Formats: sequence, structure tokens, C-alpha cells
Amino acid sequence: MANFILCHNKKAKQPYRLPGTKFGITTFEELCYFFYNFPDLVDDAIQSRDLTSWIRNELSLGDLADQLDKIIDEEGDLESFALRILETSHIYQDIELASVMGEFEELKSRNKGEREKLKADRLLAQGEIVAAIAIYQSILAKTYSNDDAPTNTGEIYSHLGAAYGRILLYKEAAQNYKEAYKILKDEGSLVAYLYCLRLVLPEDSYSKELQEKPDYIIGDQLLSAKLKQIKNENIRKTFNLNDTDFEVWKEEYREIDKTRWM
Repeated sequence: MANFILCHNKKAKQPYRLPGTKFGITTFEELCYFFYNFPDLVDDAIQSRDLTSWIRNELSLGDLADQLDKIIDEEGDLESFALRILETSHIYQDIELASVMGEFEELKSRNKGEREKLKADRLLAQGEIVAAIAIYQSILAKTYSNDDAPTNTGEIYSHLGAAYGRILLYKEAAQNYKEAYKILKDEGSLVAYLYCLRLVLPEDSYSKELQEKPDYIIGDQLLSAKLKQIKNENIRKTFNLNDTDFEVWKEEYREIDKTRWM
């Protein structure tokens, strides 16, 4: 950051809602923070009269709003629009501006499907689960040209499964993890699929599902080992046990468990 930062004291009475998110901003510094730290969430929708009007009317930055309107009128690119906002803040040094512009250029080099996926990934990481799900579903439902098609459909299904899992919709999560595994053939998708399946199916139905494919049985073994590992780690944390204490605890627990059946 630059040593000298010009702060704008004006706080908007009406927050600006960033397109496609639940994020609401009320100050110019927050707007700059968004552009600088989340370039993967910035798309053409934000380069609009809605934003420039908000900057003019709510933040009383008329000169900046006029400059941004000119960029829109001249059909300037998103990078120029973002740079004008960041430069006006006097928050960032030239090297920082060059760095974030490099990120914008890198995103611009990706095709439309990949950019949309990156946006959904960022929203998921920020806890915007429903918004992320909507974008993932939109990507999977679209018919892209060859140049714009995402190259990682399996990963999209996997992330969609994770999103559903985070809002406890395990049936939907299982369906998407299954699709991810069909494409990726990876251990992570398989274990996640079987874990979600365990949560939604009766034991006999789950056992029947395992018989469909030999790799499901292997996946279930991996899942059981992973769940055991997680359980052991939670016990260590709960009782603050080191490796030696943990082994002693297990032996003592086994002895206690045996006496229950005497």
C-alpha cells in the first residue's frame, strides 16, 4: 500500500449492491477493495450507469462518475473502467495497480465459461452459496461455442456438489459428485459421493449401491478410513492428546468397552 492514502469520508445512505452477489458497499474505499481484491467477481455487469449514478449521487464524486460515463460511452474495456476507479483512490502504488491489471488481463485471456466458473468458485469461497450454485447450474445448462466452453466440467460438478453439501442438500450433492466422478475418475469425488449417499440412503440401499461397481467398494473403504482419521483427530483436539497419550487413551477405551459386555 502507498504511504499516503486519501480517504473519502462520504458514506452512502443507499448501499450499492454488487451484481450477482449479496455484497453491499457504502464507501468508495469498499468499492476499491472489491475491484482490487476480487477481480474474478468483476464482470461487464458492473460497468454500468447504475454504478456511475451511485458514485455521483451517493458518494458525491461527480468528476469520477463523468470519467466513468465517458469510458462507457466510448465502449472502453472493463480494465480501463476498473483502473480509473483504483487510480482515483490514491490507495495503491503503481506496482500494485500493475499487478491487479495483470490479473484482469489474465482473466480476459480465459474463455467465457472459464471466467464464469472462476466467479462461481470465488462466490463459493466467500460463502455466497446460493449465488455460486446458480452460476454453476447456468454453466452446465448452457450451450457454448467451442471457444467459450469450459474445459473442466468435472470440476464444476464437484464444486456444485460441495455447494449443495454446505447447505445440507446431500441428495443433490451426491448427484453432482457422482457426475464429477464419471468425468474425473478421482478419489475425492468418489469418497464425497459415497459420504453423501451414506447420509441419505438406508443402510441396505447403500450396500446395494456399493455392489454396482467394484470401485465403489474400494471408495467405501477409503471413506471409512477417512472418517476414522477425522474422528481420531477430533478426539486428539478435544482432549489435547499427543501421540503417546492418544495410544494410551485408545487402549484404556478398549478395556472399558470390553467390560460393557461382561
